[in-house]
Amino acid sequence: DNNTIVFPAGISNNVSAVINSIVVPFTGPIYPAGTYTIQPVFAQVANYDIDPPSNGILTITKADQTITWDNPAAITYGTALSSTQLNATVAGVTDGSDPGALTYTPAAGVVLSVGTKTLQADAAATTNYNAATKSVPIVVDKADLSVTMGQSVYYFNKGSAVPNFTSVISGLAPGDGVSDNTYITTTGISISSSMAAGEYTITRNINSGNLTNFSSYNILTSAASTAKLYVNPSGGNTKSIRPVLECIEPDGANFRAKYSWTNGNTVPVYVPLGDDNKIIASNGAIVYGGTPPEVFPPGTGIFYI
Repeated sequence: DNNTIVFPAGISNNVSAVINSIVVPFTGPIYPAGTYTIQPVFAQVANYDIDPPSNGILTITKADQTITWDNPAAITYGTALSSTQLNATVAGVTDGSDPGALTYTPAAGVVLSVGTKTLQADAAATTNYNAATKSVPIVVDKADLSVTMGQSVYYFNKGSAVPNFTSVISGLAPGDGVSDNTYITTTGISISSSMAAGEYTITRNINSGNLTNFSSYNILTSAASTAKLYVNPSGGNTKSIRPVLECIEPDGANFRAKYSWTNGNTVPVYVPLGDDNKIIASNGAIVYGGTPPEVFPPGTGIFYI
């Protein structure tokens, strides 16, 4: 019946078989997959005439391969797939031939979008093994995007040109970018030379219209991601800052100068240190420490040098 050779009582199962051109027992530990012709060969036994035996057919089917692959840890958007995630292993039968080569979908080097994605490993079919496949989920988290402003303070006089704002963006994935270099106030007021005088907080304008894959990022905010913008009043309503030396008073073993100032405007005025904001010492070996303030809120105030 092509499956079992039955020997009459008293006949030894002294059988050698020819499987295609391979004589049994096969020299290897595992028979290769395939279809084989089996020819029983009997030694002469007393009291029996042995008819010519009929050949049998032996079919050895391909074995299954086993892919082992643990779910990879979550990654951050912008992380290219590598052997850290694509680390499946494949095995065949014990002492058998080598299993098939593994391929991955998506392949190494691919950057996945945010969300729960599926990775697939495929083991190629071989002479002795069926093809195999296994899938695992991987979570891709949003990446953190940070902005560092080039300066902590900017200023201009109303009606003058807006200064050149600068910043550095960190955390962009390869291939992503911000298409323009624009800035906004944190309260949504448009920045222009004609904007109202006052003190503003500004930051880089990053939105779904200018950032590639905007939804894949957490845009972080920090002290470094914003800057102060002072728009000083100008024109007929501008009132100068007037510092006045009030007195020289003891300060431990030294002395200090007490200055008062007045800002008659309704908004802060920013005067950077320099020719318009400095201490002018008289001739002589006078040594002093400290600097005047640069921001003068409305009203009056004092400072010491």
